[in-house]
Amino acid sequence: MNIRVLLVKIQSHSDILGNEIADKETKLVARQMSERKIAVTDKGSLSIGEAYRMSSDIADKSWQLYWDNEPTGRYTYNLIPTVGTKVTFSKVRHVDIAYCRMLLHDTMLMKDSFRSGTSDTPLCHCGKAEECVEHFLPHCVNYICAAIMANKDIYIM
Repeated sequence: MNIRVLLVKIQSHSDILGNEIADKETKLVARQMSERKIAVTDKGSLSIGEAYRMSSDIADKSWQLYWDNEPTGRYTYNLIPTVGTKVTFSKVRHVDIAYCRMLLHDTMLMKDSFRSGTSDTPLCHCGKAEECVEHFLPHCVNYICAAIMANKDIYIM
């Protein structure tokens, strides 16, 4: 297929305008709180660590509000509705790739293929429903039978 794959390390928030602005504003607010330029507590003093935690909480709530009201990414939102949720991977490459593809709503199942125009139908080969993650993993007789015949573990999400 003559495909060239490059692995590139990207610094977190590096060169992403919205993230750079959020980082800069968070640090500014934290510093202003620690220097008592912004009143945030009745104690009269606030450590820089407390200020960073508070400004981080403000940023998380801001991102959550955006995520709750953003019209795109609704499939992933239904799976991971809370900003900051840690996604744990299995360290088994093909399982992790499948998991990411499910989160991105970009599997090779018929419903996604139909949506992207690479399949003529969204229906599963079992004939009982559209072939999507929700059908394929817990309900599709073809998947369950193939997994049992191959003596494989069945992972239900």
